[in-house]
Amino acid sequence: MTNTTLTQEEWRQEISSGTLWLQSWEGGVLLLRRREKHAVLNFYLQDTVLPDNFVWDGPTVLEIAARPRDEGLLRAAAFWRTKGFQELFRRERLTLPKDTAVAAGEGLLTARIADLSDAGAVYVLFRENFDLITGCLPTEKALEYDLNTGNIVCAVTPEGETAGLLHITPGRGASQLRHLAVRKKYRRQGGAQRMLACYLEHTGYARSQVWVRTDNEAGQRFYRKNGYAPDGWTSTVLYRL
Repeated sequence: MTNTTLTQEEWRQEISSGTLWLQSWEGGVLLLRRREKHAVLNFYLQDTVLPDNFVWDGPTVLEIAARPRDEGLLRAAAFWRTKGFQELFRRERLTLPKDTAVAAGEGLLTARIADLSDAGAVYVLFRENFDLITGCLPTEKALEYDLNTGNIVCAVTPEGETAGLLHITPGRGASQLRHLAVRKKYRRQGGAQRMLACYLEHTGYARSQVWVRTDNEAGQRFYRKNGYAPDGWTSTVLYRL
């Protein structure tokens, strides 16, 4: 049983940044990715048992994705609840089929692929729009990598101000849309639609996936009107003080 979906490059970034803590034993492996005030837990378990000498060290968040038939992962979610984790919210995965284009729409904002010169503005946008604990924010090293490799799209005002961001992770056969946000004062000006269209064109209209909170009505409407649909995967986000 595992909740791990990170790529080799993401693990390399954690190791080189000195943010990865690991404990292994005959029954599994636990990996804690250290952040400013909490840790993100990834696990590999043969059974729902932890080593006797394991000690929690500070606030920890974990997410478990599963389909209805994934009995082991569903059992793992119940197991972590017995270890003091509380459910925060649930998400579902929406998928857009390959070769699907969306209209760029109209509005004052335009979209382009970000680069390192956008680092400061993008960093602020992440902090303004996503929770530090549950928002899956990239580390500074990961953000630099994403800006260098074209994994971030920006919405830009006519004056050149960065008004929004769209963050992706490429993958085999599908890209994952990780974050999408527009500054409050620039919303309803076409920024999200322009960034989505730019992102899909940039990835060659590869199949696209996005995890959306089940209680995020605005997000659900936006993605579904652009052709995204549930694919059977849901996730539970858990937190332990």
